[in-house]
Amino acid sequence: MDLSQAAANFRRGIEHANNLIEVHKRAGSGIRGRRTVEVSINRAVVVITVATWQAAVQDMTLAVLDTSTPAPGDPILPAYKVIAGRVNAEVGSFSTPNA
Repeated sequence: MDLSQAAANFRRGIEHANNLIEVHKRAGSGIRGRRTVEVSINRAVVVITVATWQAAVQDMTLAVLDTSTPAPGDPILPAYKVIAGRVNAEVGSFSTPNA
């Protein structure tokens, strides 16, 4: 993965939140009072936006890791592999809820 793919993935993901915002704008009866149904749309926008940002952070991190891979035979390759393994593990557990 490269950074342009990560950016494209983010744009695709955030479009869903933008679509929900548009649905929210069109919803409602026009009468006064508490809008209880639209609250669910608001919450969905927050959830989708946070999930999209999380995926973007993970994608960009992995893209930078991929582009910084040293050439075979480079003396820093063993150290890079250790660091890359740790980064991959951390990215993999980034979304896992934990106390």
